[in-house]
Amino acid sequence: MSITRQTIRDGIMERARLGALYTLTSGAAGYIIDNQELMGPHSTSLVPRGSPVRVRDATTAGVFEDSFADAYNPATGQITLLPVLADFVPAATDTAEVWLQELGHAKRIDEIIDLALTEDCGAWVPFVLTLHTDGDMETATADVATYWTASSATLSKVAATAFPHRFARQSLFVDNTVAGGYAGTAAAYYINVEPGDTYRISVLGRAAVSTLTLVVYDITNSAAITLESTATSTIQKQWVWLYSTFTIPSGCYQISVRLGGTLVTADTYWTALSVVRHGDTRISLPARITHMNNIGKVYQRLGTQVDEFYRGEDIEYDIEQVENGFELILPSGYLGSTYPVYAEEWKNYASLSSDTATTNCDEEYVVAHVCRRLFQRLWVGEERNRNGSDWVNRWDRPMKEWRATCIVMDAKHRGGYRPRLRFPGLQTSDRQV
Repeated sequence: MSITRQTIRDGIMERARLGALYTLTSGAAGYIIDNQELMGPHSTSLVPRGSPVRVRDATTAGVFEDSFADAYNPATGQITLLPVLADFVPAATDTAEVWLQELGHAKRIDEIIDLALTEDCGAWVPFVLTLHTDGDMETATADVATYWTASSATLSKVAATAFPHRFARQSLFVDNTVAGGYAGTAAAYYINVEPGDTYRISVLGRAAVSTLTLVVYDITNSAAITLESTATSTIQKQWVWLYSTFTIPSGCYQISVRLGGTLVTADTYWTALSVVRHGDTRISLPARITHMNNIGKVYQRLGTQVDEFYRGEDIEYDIEQVENGFELILPSGYLGSTYPVYAEEWKNYASLSSDTATTNCDEEYVVAHVCRRLFQRLWVGEERNRNGSDWVNRWDRPMKEWRATCIVMDAKHRGGYRPRLRFPGLQTSDRQV
């Protein structure tokens, strides 16, 4: 279930009590009034001067304006704002976030939410192991032309919100402009091969209009390589699995892959493109993998029918840093076999550009890390004002409590330490493509 930035802010106020949310009974550009909770026998210290205030428009989601409390009158429940609001005039049923004075500004909460999402919180996501650059379709639409060459088609990337979301996060959309259009491997990323070697190609495809065409092309000899019948399909509308084992022809030293459709109206989607050499036990990981700890479990995707796909048992593996990144080392018999091999990658969540922007991050997970960061910020600020050795930092306890909560959340979502298993005497390929 997706949540918004506003939901996260509300969760912070509810769980950490670093702020409070009030429903207004009236207001104007220079003040807000709540005669239900803010009006009463309260001390004026309930809302100290300088407290960050965010006034939210109840009629239009995501519309807000930030200011500060200049004065608070508990007899009327009025908070005088400075500066006065310029974008909209608050009225009854609008809401106001009033934050702890030491936090400085309401926008600091948004900044720390983004830090928590992009640096602390994440999820294990699958990607297929392949020799083909961008075979997992993880790159953005803006970078499609870097890895793919369009021939009589327009190319873009589409998020996988339904199947095959369990095995891919994005797909390559090939929108034909002429019959026989396709997306082909960009020249800079042709796969280097040697004659006589055996390869396995596997890809998931869906023809929304027309039918799919999968071609492995011999660049050296300018000819298509013969594939098995399982590499073709006339099924429309549904996702299908196309696959084939093929042998590199005589005189062939480079190959490319072409993903497309038959008719001029063809709309086809492709993902999880795996091209591997039979017998290999080493394979390079995508360049985006920059830390060993960002690789989790490794397994095969099993099942012959799309609606029957399931995850196989975990495969023991090793990982090695090489000049241009990392290589995964697997026991023999997996790469190039019937079923494609997947690895898990730890991916942080994206930042949120507005209060209505959404994330799939678990609310308790992100709130815990935001609160940890906020209390850390408060703790550091108070440490700078330490005057004596007996002085106790009032933020010490809540900071430690939220740190402990984050450890529990990290164990729940990241699953703890995932060891890379080493195998004495593991047989690896002598020759690398």
